Amino acid sequence: MQFKKILLAGAVAAVASSQVMAGDIFIGGVYGRIGQDMNLKSNGTTLRSDITDARIENKLENRDMVGFRLGTWLNDNTRIYGNFILDDKSYKKRHSTDSGNTTSESYRYKNYELSLSADYVIPLTDSGNTQFYAGGTVGLNKLKYSQSQHADKVTSQHNGSRTKRDTALMYGVQAGFLQNLTDNLSAELGYRYTRSNNEITGTFNGERLKLESKSQQSAFLALNYSF
Repeated sequence: MQFKKILLAGAVAAVASSQVMAGDIFIGGVYGRIGQDMNLKSNGTTLRSDITDARIENKLENRDMVGFRLGTWLNDNTRIYGNFILDDKSYKKRHSTDSGNTTSESYRYKNYELSLSADYVIPLTDSGNTQFYAGGTVGLNKLKYSQSQHADKVTSQHNGSRTKRDTALMYGVQAGFLQNLTDNLSAELGYRYTRSNNEITGTFNGERLKLESKSQQSAFLALNYSF
């Protein structure tokens, strides 16, 4: 009888333990590198010939990203988490005139992502410390694009600036590897492919510009801490 009670208590403890593991809440930080599929046109055609030596979209397409995540494990193989990701890149081009004056054009691309992800996780080792995951993401992507033109040092003239914003639905897939470092800490190496239909059209410094942001790929590292 005593032996049965011990077995029953052990079984209850095991179930409770598995439920706690399945319900683990985790937070994490993300850092990565983004490659953006971006198209910037002037008056519906290729960007002005005077800056084709340093195409603006080429300068803004590749950016660093940082992010924060909060999620939970639904069971031993499934996790869901929310993401907040930010990337920001600026570029400035200077023009010199025959009179020695200098003007500059500034371009800035800022991107915010608020999304929800779900992954299916498969252990690759008997210990379960090394795992592979794949999943999907859906959310909102907010794009902020700024362009300004600054005058030369002599006149201190400012020829104007303009900022445009656009928010669009985004979706994508991700895959990667998880490595448990301790009972509470894990590291992650991953890849994401996402798409959105962000589009900005406006007149910047007297010129009609259209910026299209369709897709992006990113490789990232993450550290997760489970409670």
